Amino acid sequence: MIERIKKSLQTKLKTLLVLLVTVVLYNGWEPSLGIFPTGFYDFTFNHYGAVDILTFSLITIIAYKNGAFRKFFDIFRWKNLLFILFFIIGGVVFIALAHKLYFQMTPALEAFPEHGVDVANSLARTPFWTHSLDLFVIGPICEELIFREYIYRLFDKKWLACFVSVVVFAWIHTGFTYSFFFYLPMSLVVTLAYHRRKAIGESIILHSSINLINNYLPYLLNFLVP
Repeated sequence: MIERIKKSLQTKLKTLLVLLVTVVLYNGWEPSLGIFPTGFYDFTFNHYGAVDILTFSLITIIAYKNGAFRKFFDIFRWKNLLFILFFIIGGVVFIALAHKLYFQMTPALEAFPEHGVDVANSLARTPFWTHSLDLFVIGPICEELIFREYIYRLFDKKWLACFVSVVVFAWIHTGFTYSFFFYLPMSLVVTLAYHRRKAIGESIILHSSINLINNYLPYLLNFLVP
């Protein structure tokens, strides 16, 4: 009994360490956090693409060594591909409906602080290829590792892991602002997709697809329907 508890604690401590290292590698070099000296942030800004790829490579190596991708290639089975397609279509529809409700309720939510995250402005400060890489590859992979794979490993009760994952993902993107409720639907959809089989590949593809549709579909529709 004692050995089992000891082993469980060791596993959770290791997961917590991996989680913290991944968070620092993924977001620790953002100037707003102020973790490192100013000169370091000047260097990372001037070499943004190279730093992005280097830290992403370290994150994926750490994840691979810790067995995070053990079910990754299972996504190519027909059953799982259909599941992902269903969640992409159903998820986008659900998110669109939730966002419509959100904008209807926004006046009632103004007791909360204003939106805390300006994604468009943040992306505009980087070249197209780097922010595209962040939105569709690096961001989905790193965030799914942090908010799904590692958070789930920290909790024995998976319903609790699901709840924490949904809330923390939305909160990290917005802080305590009413835009929290804007991010919540996507967080719920992606977390439920992961919750089914705990397969990180499925939630990565879903996350990336939702980012792609949300960011480029409006422009495509405006182009096709002037």
